[in-house]
Amino acid sequence: MLAAERDKYVDWVNLTLNAYQGSSLDEFRVRFDLDENHTRDIDKWVYFAIEKKVKRPVMGFHKYLVAVHNEKVYSFPPLSDTFKRRLHYYRSLTALELNCVNISGDVIEDFIASCPSLRQLSVQGSDSIVDLEVSGESLCLEFLKIVRCLKLKSIYISAENLLSFAYCGQVINISFANVPNLVELYFGGRYSQYIIRNFPQLSNFAFQLVILKLLASQLEEKMAPLEFPLLAHLKNFELKAYGSQNESLLFFAPLIEAAPSLGRFALEFYWMRDPWKKRRKQKKRP
Repeated sequence: MLAAERDKYVDWVNLTLNAYQGSSLDEFRVRFDLDENHTRDIDKWVYFAIEKKVKRPVMGFHKYLVAVHNEKVYSFPPLSDTFKRRLHYYRSLTALELNCVNISGDVIEDFIASCPSLRQLSVQGSDSIVDLEVSGESLCLEFLKIVRCLKLKSIYISAENLLSFAYCGQVINISFANVPNLVELYFGGRYSQYIIRNFPQLSNFAFQLVILKLLASQLEEKMAPLEFPLLAHLKNFELKAYGSQNESLLFFAPLIEAAPSLGRFALEFYWMRDPWKKRRKQKKRP
């Protein structure tokens, strides 16, 4: 039934695009459980959107059954020299959002270099990114989000206009070179635990942060007291944590103490029961 619905969706999109007579598009959004088996059609959609001078393309091909891993993820087409020239000529792209779309770091960097008006970039669930460099003197990028890119090893950021950066995933090398306007950070996954322990790495711009969001998927039972740089302008701290018995949130207290201007602290705590501990207790009963 799902395969039939995929074909129906693809046919519907193709009919819609064939009937479209406009010369431009503000937004082109496609979201459905599609994969590399539909590459030829999706490639046509991509080129159609660019030809129509799209401002905000959004492509989300996440699985209908979330628990099922899909190894046949659609791969964004490499940008030919002609395609790059077209992108630069249109100068229209302001946002790019890709979910469950494989796209390489080189193609992302081509978009950044060819689209001087690009302000928002979000990539989730791409297994093609290994290294990513976000830099450029004329870069207008303000919002950057990278989530669940399992093969990613490093991110280098030198973006004078960047306001917000979000990363959720494994521990990787993230370097901030020139981010004078960065005021919002979000970290999740294992990197969240890493940056909590190594927060001084952000000392060169921590004082300018206004919003900090952390997703701590695993708390520590015992942890040495942490030291944080002065967060002079931090006004909003949001913490989402998963934990069980014998784990503590107290090691976040020094972070709060380092923020004298903090006006809002939001905590979401999710209790995670340990089934193994429960079973052991049950076995000890006579």
